[in-house]
Amino acid sequence: MNPDILYTKVTYLGKGLYGCRVYNRKTDLPLVEIRVCKRLIGSAFRDMLRTLDKLGWDSPMADASRHRDKSYTQNPGKYIWYY
Repeated sequence: MNPDILYTKVTYLGKGLYGCRVYNRKTDLPLVEIRVCKRLIGSAFRDMLRTLDKLGWDSPMADASRHRDKSYTQNPGKYIWYY
C-alpha cells in the first residue's frame, strides 16, 4: 500500500471557529480548507477526505474515510461555513 500522501491540521481562528485543512505531504500546500465550530471538526474532515478520494487522490486515509460507518459522525446540519 502507498504511504499516505495527505495530512490534516486544525487551527483555532477565534470566535468559536476552527480552520480544518488537508495538506499534500509532498508540496506542503493545502488542498482543501473549511471553517467549522468545534463539534463538527470530525464531520468536516470526513467530508473533505471523501471528496478527495472521489477526485482520485490515492491515499489510504482518504479511502478509509469513504468506508467508515456514518453513524459515528454527526450530521453537520447548517453549521458549516465554506471558505
